[in-house]
Amino acid sequence: MKVEGVLKILTYALALTGFVSVATHAGGVFVAGFIALMLPAAWRDWRRPFVVPRWILNALAVAMVIVTFLRLRIDNIVAPAVDILLVMIALKFMEDKQARDYLQIFVLSLLLLAGSSLLSLDMIFLAYLIAFLFLLSSATVLLAYFTEDPALVLPRRTLTAITVKPLLIPLVALPVTVLLFVLLPRTSHPFFDFLNRNGPVTSGFTDHVRLGGVADIQEDTTVAFRVAMGRLDEDAPYWRGIVFDHFDGRTWKTLRTPPAATFHIPTPTRRVRYTVYLEPADNRWLFTLDKPVFVSLRNARGGGDLVYTLPDPILRKIRYEGVSVPADAFTPTHENPGAYLDLPPGLEDIRALTAGLTRGLAPLPAVRALHGYLHHGPFRYALSDLPRSSRPLQDFLFRHRYGNCEYFASAMTVMARSAGIPARLVGGYRGGYYHDLGGYYAVLQKNAHVWTEVWLEGRGWLRVDPTPAALSTATSAWQGGFGFRVRMIFDLLEYYWNINVIAYDLQKQFRLLTTLERTLRNPDWHLSLDPGQRLWGGSALLILLALAGALLLRRWTWPTPEERLLARFHRRLARLGHARRPGEGLEAFIARLPADVPRRQAEIFVAEFERFYYKDIAIPKRERARLSALIRAIPGRRPEG
Repeated sequence: MKVEGVLKILTYALALTGFVSVATHAGGVFVAGFIALMLPAAWRDWRRPFVVPRWILNALAVAMVIVTFLRLRIDNIVAPAVDILLVMIALKFMEDKQARDYLQIFVLSLLLLAGSSLLSLDMIFLAYLIAFLFLLSSATVLLAYFTEDPALVLPRRTLTAITVKPLLIPLVALPVTVLLFVLLPRTSHPFFDFLNRNGPVTSGFTDHVRLGGVADIQEDTTVAFRVAMGRLDEDAPYWRGIVFDHFDGRTWKTLRTPPAATFHIPTPTRRVRYTVYLEPADNRWLFTLDKPVFVSLRNARGGGDLVYTLPDPILRKIRYEGVSVPADAFTPTHENPGAYLDLPPGLEDIRALTAGLTRGLAPLPAVRALHGYLHHGPFRYALSDLPRSSRPLQDFLFRHRYGNCEYFASAMTVMARSAGIPARLVGGYRGGYYHDLGGYYAVLQKNAHVWTEVWLEGRGWLRVDPTPAALSTATSAWQGGFGFRVRMIFDLLEYYWNINVIAYDLQKQFRLLTTLERTLRNPDWHLSLDPGQRLWGGSALLILLALAGALLLRRWTWPTPEERLLARFHRRLARLGHARRPGEGLEAFIARLPADVPRRQAEIFVAEFERFYYKDIAIPKRERARLSALIRAIPGRRPEG
């Protein structure tokens, strides 16, 4: 087999690994351009060679550099660089490839993989990295052979050995890399953090929500965030995000942010601590368990409406801790509830409906009446074919009588205001899937939800959720179908990747090293293990040591087929009284043999043996048989007389 053929395969595999790692983040035009160039390049390499004029390739390369330069911005450096790398790699494949061209493709592919880590450092990046390292180790060794002789042809077995044995390099390097990752000093402010611009995922919430706008999000099964905590007693926890106070008939907006204030939350008084791992969302809101009392994150801002935000959009994964008091109501010390009574004109029919439902009722019974009408009345929950017109809320209440949470909560809020009860809309998530193995909630985009808060004198803001129970609640991660359970297994791996790799910071490193130091300094650390754990641990250690010893012993003592063949040759001549001296070369040894020894067979053997042995080439089985026949042709004893 030709070395160049295998080298080409590995080179294409390296480039495709880099391409796949960035394909979902690169521009569609550049992805299409990469594919459009790689297909004829592969045809050219393996089917029918053709020549592309050099000036065309140079012109395309210059054009790509100009386009990339025009797209560069201080907050958008990585994406244009990845796009031009895709095109540059594809252009390299269109050329006649010498050793330096292969090396350039290796480097460009490595830069592409590095760029993917700046765009999205998901767990799949680890798979790309490991695959790239294994491919690169074999490709680099083959490139060294190709550099010496581009037309080199080797036996299949020899070429396979040359390709497979370098895989031991990453097997040794990966554990060392993990150890360095754990031990090397870290900083809480990464040097290249300004380049880490993850592609934002779809989010159901901005500073305004148009009726029906969350419906598409409620069919999205991607993870919005994960919350590490014990399982709550309630079936569907509420995750607070944003408060909307202004309604124009079709869209809810946030026009005011109440100043930070102390507040009183009635019983229960238990506090729940948790850690949130938030995915990129391209907004500023931090989602917390309702009702939050504290968020531990630098630059987080909290207001009197219990909403926490950051100054800038969340464009990468972040981690923060929170403390909440699960309750239905809370009372700020400073509040102006009258600001939550405004309604747009043209809602006379809704006002009339509200008056008929709440006539003569106090605020609390009125709220219960409105909630009962929407929650248990002639309305049903739906996500498709939602009312969308210039009067969507009226169409929901009087015509279609179906909708998603936005319609139910909007109707409740507007009708409460019509009854003179201050009310506002709250956006966030409800429910999720609790992962018992990982001890966390996986909250999906489809759990996006809105509900109503009404102001009752003496009780403060009370949560009211009129949406029917058709909305999915928090369930176990294992209650879905087979496909969903498999997905939750991978989500568990993603979760551990986030907490142990992405969120590995100086604090965790210090805690780990401190625990390790205390363990090593405690001579009785092994006493904390029960007898069963000691037995299994000791047995596993002994088995591993025995296997390692056996492998090393075999490596050191077990001769190769070539060594066994040479030993037979030495023994044959030793019987004739001629031993090879220490450090003596084979040719020098044969040259001093006397005339009474069949020197011709020995010379042929040495010439054929050296042709393979001193080039580090394994001797094929057929050649070994021929060399054995030459050894047997040498007499086993001295001739008499």
